[in-house]
Amino acid sequence: MKNIVIVGGGLAGLFTAYALIKNCTHPENIIIIDRENEVGGLLNSFDYGINGKFDHGAHFFQESGNVDLDRLFKSILPSQEWIYFENYKRDLAGTYFNGKLQTDTQYINLKNLSETDFQVALTCFFDNFNKNAGKIASLTTDSAYEYLNICFGKHITSKYIAPGLEKTFGRDLADLSLQALSLLPTNRISLFDEEAAADILDTNLLKKLIAYPEQRNLPSNKSTNKKSFYPSKFGLDSFVKSLENTLLKAGVKILTNTKVCEIITEKNIITNLVVEQDQKQFKLQIDHIVWTVPMFSFASLLKVASHDLKIDRPQKTVLINLLLDEKPAMKDLYYFYCHEPDFFTYRVTNFSNYCSNALVQNKYPLTVELLLNPIEKFDFDVLKEKVLQEIISFGILNNIKSIPFLKIEPLASGFPMPTVKNVNSMNTLRSRVLEKGFKNILFTGTMAEKDLFYQNDVLIDAFTKANQLLEKL
Repeated sequence: MKNIVIVGGGLAGLFTAYALIKNCTHPENIIIIDRENEVGGLLNSFDYGINGKFDHGAHFFQESGNVDLDRLFKSILPSQEWIYFENYKRDLAGTYFNGKLQTDTQYINLKNLSETDFQVALTCFFDNFNKNAGKIASLTTDSAYEYLNICFGKHITSKYIAPGLEKTFGRDLADLSLQALSLLPTNRISLFDEEAAADILDTNLLKKLIAYPEQRNLPSNKSTNKKSFYPSKFGLDSFVKSLENTLLKAGVKILTNTKVCEIITEKNIITNLVVEQDQKQFKLQIDHIVWTVPMFSFASLLKVASHDLKIDRPQKTVLINLLLDEKPAMKDLYYFYCHEPDFFTYRVTNFSNYCSNALVQNKYPLTVELLLNPIEKFDFDVLKEKVLQEIISFGILNNIKSIPFLKIEPLASGFPMPTVKNVNSMNTLRSRVLEKGFKNILFTGTMAEKDLFYQNDVLIDAFTKANQLLEKL
């Protein structure tokens, strides 16, 4: 068995190692390196003792459709330690839009407009559809601006969709890539009642644009049969710890607080990594390497040209974790997004709606996620008061006196900045790195491949790359 070094201890790195140890004979030759003091990345939890645990916002897993991958992933925990969600319960999300919390769909529901505004929007939608149906059918673009204007027209885009996106990402719509429309779900709109929507969703072109108006009634033939799942013991840190312990028991070495300082190559082979831990440097001999962290760090170490590539900085993620005496009035929603342009809130998560074990002495844990300008300084006391006002405005609490615990947690890692500039720069850099032709490295993780962005796609890619590596051993 040859030495395999995995750079990055997030989900992609940990799952790659897990896939490898299930099929290799010498797992003790696998080494995971991570800069942080613990592995797991965003899948960790804040543990406040008697005030309970809080995940870093809404994170649960969905079946990929790859039977072997799903079976392997679920084996990380015993079968009885998973909660499964099927049909409409697979992902219950809402949206705060136009001064109202929508619990029926996570997409903007234009039926909630005034009758006059709705009729204007409906007319504009069909006028645009009549004009652009051919373009919509063949549309391929990385631009959120182009996608929205072609699919929904300028009126709906500028008046109802753009303000929420621009507030969330701090960028003009023209700067944003298509990925932004999934991070704040805006690639569809709700425009019809259920009877009309049921017929419309039989039309391939319109179902690309129109969301079903009541997610709980979505016909089974119009829904995926894939399940979602989450650990029955609340807190993703327990999942991470279980995975970490499995790897350690198998003999995998996990080096935290460790960074790669130098990559040593010979022709087109990476032979060694120079790493630093506790201010001491040492060499790791490399036979194979799996790089799961952003490719810019790899390019920098190998002096791959990147000075000409411009990067938009990500927003700063701040979590406000609260315990509530009363159940938040979110119906059965797991979370909801906020489109209101004057609000700081990006998303609100009610953990107890998908894991009853999240309750802390009959109190309800809630997390409000904020995405803030990274160069602007914020007074956290002022920020707290603004967010508490927003929570009352959402209508999910009667008053702030029912909040016995509150903690503000700025995250070290930024929220993805899905701009066209960033996507193009990443695609260019990836091409330059791959042109080096190194034979003993595999890249996986976010943006390791074009359009590789979402958790399920990353896991599929990591699983594929692990199998490719096993074939070489």
